[in-house]
Amino acid sequence: MHRTTLATAPAALATIVALLVGCSSDATKAEKITPAVIDTIPGSKLKQVTLTADAAERISLAFGEIGSGEGSETVVPYGAVIYDPKGVAWAYVAKGDNVFIREELTIDRIEGDTAFLTAGPPIGTEVAVVGVAELFGAETGIGK
Repeated sequence: MHRTTLATAPAALATIVALLVGCSSDATKAEKITPAVIDTIPGSKLKQVTLTADAAERISLAFGEIGSGEGSETVVPYGAVIYDPKGVAWAYVAKGDNVFIREELTIDRIEGDTAFLTAGPPIGTEVAVVGVAELFGAETGIGK
């Protein structure tokens, strides 16, 4: 017959604690992943967002561009448009490989998947059309 007494309890407890402490070694800690680097822009409240290649792939980052509509109208795919909490319309303009800066848009009207602009980036400017909400969240810290 095996007996457990109060005399053996401290030794058992010490063994359990030693095992638990060993499990929390640096070798088993998860590496912190930084999917985006956020940099300030001198003289601006806006920030530059730089995604890692893995982050861009995870959010299925896709692009469109500011184009010309009928006549002299400037258009953008409506998927590029994001609204801030004050209702201001923005688009994330590509400034390099996976580097973005948010630029303000003034929308005249929306027809289907197209926003017609009265002000915004020039025609030919590349903008994000998929992953826009993730860029906004990274820039503004939403979700932290």
